[in-house]
Amino acid sequence: MSHVVGPVPGEFKSVYRLFLRTISRAAGPDRHLFISLRRLWRPVFRAAGRNVMKLDDAARQSEHEHLRRWLGTWDQRVDNTMSFLKNAAMSHGLPLTVLRTLPVIERGARTTNTVGLGRFKWHPQLPEDDKAYKIPTVRPNTKIHGAQAAAQAKKELVDMVFNPVGEVIKLAEGRHNLSLGRMIRRRYVP
Repeated sequence: MSHVVGPVPGEFKSVYRLFLRTISRAAGPDRHLFISLRRLWRPVFRAAGRNVMKLDDAARQSEHEHLRRWLGTWDQRVDNTMSFLKNAAMSHGLPLTVLRTLPVIERGARTTNTVGLGRFKWHPQLPEDDKAYKIPTVRPNTKIHGAQAAAQAKKELVDMVFNPVGEVIKLAEGRHNLSLGRMIRRRYVP
């Protein structure tokens, strides 16, 4: 992950603060909803902050123009998203239901992708190509084979459920030109 060098401009910070206030107003007294929504939209703002900093350092004209177009699109999406959040705060109808469902989807995707899919523990004393890191081959019709088959079936179920939900979210974002946040995939560390 590339880190942002130097501070981002004040205008960008004020947009992020305004966005957080709008999320807070839409979430109302539900603190957990606010935290979950903030976690969903933080990667969107981090990527935009990186691109704002790249825009200042862009040497070539084509890269500069590409970043300007990207930031213009991002700015339009943030404006539309803030109007969606304002609508959710004022109407308490379908937009608020969508906001309350987003963290549930994110939590479900996070827990199903990290639990029970077979993790290997890292041993710092062992070399990288040690046999402890190799995936064991198993004979069919054994307990280990059944467990691997169950884990594979669970992974297929997760893919069947969350891939279509992700596609629906992308379609909604594209049709209404707004952002519904991004999930951060964290590497499992035992």
